[in-house]
Amino acid sequence: MFRHISKLWDLLGLYYKNFIIILQVIKGLQVGNEALKKVNELISIEDVEKILDETRESIEKQREIDEMLQGVLTNEDEEDVEKEYEKMMAESLIPTPEPKVPIAEPEEFASLPEVPSEEPSPEEDVTPAETKAAEKEKIKTKEKVPVLAD
Repeated sequence: MFRHISKLWDLLGLYYKNFIIILQVIKGLQVGNEALKKVNELISIEDVEKILDETRESIEKQREIDEMLQGVLTNEDEEDVEKEYEKMMAESLIPTPEPKVPIAEPEEFASLPEVPSEEPSPEEDVTPAETKAAEKEKIKTKEKVPVLAD
């Protein structure tokens, strides 16, 4: 009989421990429920949906920017960019400078030799002796520049 009482006492101890654990779980659920109620009071479902929509829009904009930075433009995008550029150039108050090319006087061209219309024949090629003589003449006429020694 003492054994039965001892076993019952052990069972009662286990039930008591389980009861304490269950009470702690219930208290935790109550605290969590109260916290959720406070959060729901602060933020409504509409606010959460709005935040999610704004986040999606921001992500989409970032993707577009990334694609533009990578140079991935569709034909439509390129056309839009060209149109916008032309519009900006048309609206621009700063005139684009025309390149200034000096106009040559006809007199300057009169003294130039005529360009040959035929290709030179192999017999008319310059010989190596003529080439060496021309190089020596260049060296003689070239100005000598003084160089400082170290």
